[in-house]
Amino acid sequence: MVRVIDHAASCVQWRVDMLKKPPTTVSHKPPRTLNNARTPIDCILELTDPATGESDRLSLGAPCKTEYVGVPADMWMPQNADMLPILGDTTFLQVKTYPAVGMGIPLWPPGSGIQPERMFADRAEAFDDVFARWVEVDADPLPTPKDIVDATLEGRRLAVHASFALNGVQARLDMPVTCLNVNERDWEYQIDSGPILVPFESRGDAGLISMAQLAFVASNRFDYAEFLVRTPTDAGGGVLVHHYSTVVKVEWQAEYFALR
Repeated sequence: MVRVIDHAASCVQWRVDMLKKPPTTVSHKPPRTLNNARTPIDCILELTDPATGESDRLSLGAPCKTEYVGVPADMWMPQNADMLPILGDTTFLQVKTYPAVGMGIPLWPPGSGIQPERMFADRAEAFDDVFARWVEVDADPLPTPKDIVDATLEGRRLAVHASFALNGVQARLDMPVTCLNVNERDWEYQIDSGPILVPFESRGDAGLISMAQLAFVASNRFDYAEFLVRTPTDAGGGVLVHHYSTVVKVEWQAEYFALR
């Protein structure tokens, strides 16, 4: 037995209190001066730069849609977007997806500029409070494909810990298995899970967190995986959309667990 993170019970949570400091990541005037937002954690990605030893632990929050919080009706923003949070050790990354690449919406208050699709903010400056809550539970290692198949057919929840190198950094991925295929005749399995984070982008001024990009992962071996990365994709007529379309193949070292 080991201890692993229960992603569904874990969360990213942030607090905006306008009586203490103005918000820096909102695109409309909040109708209330206080709000606490919480979303489950879809994965945890720890990145390490082998040249410097610098590291950052990123928690990916589950996606939602852009909304007016606390209003009696008309809650959805008219120019709606998918929104998800990525919380690093010192930096918060807000990712929004509009119908086409390059779209945005003005920040509030007026005159603050346009909110980019990938907006970085200092945790201490952007929020009254923000944190990741990681909840651990007991789990059983699954060292063979048969163990993975048996645990799946027993209805147990699975998690994966995997290490790999990509884009010049070392990565350790901690994720739940949300979708998988198993075969008890040949004792085979294949996960198809996401969204997760992978270090796909070039490193920018925000540090290691700026390398994070959304992806799905497929794997049926302990030493190999394929990421399907979210990248600008031609939808025809010169329109670019954000779509999971770029395949990246990696050698990884994976361990599977069944949560108790």
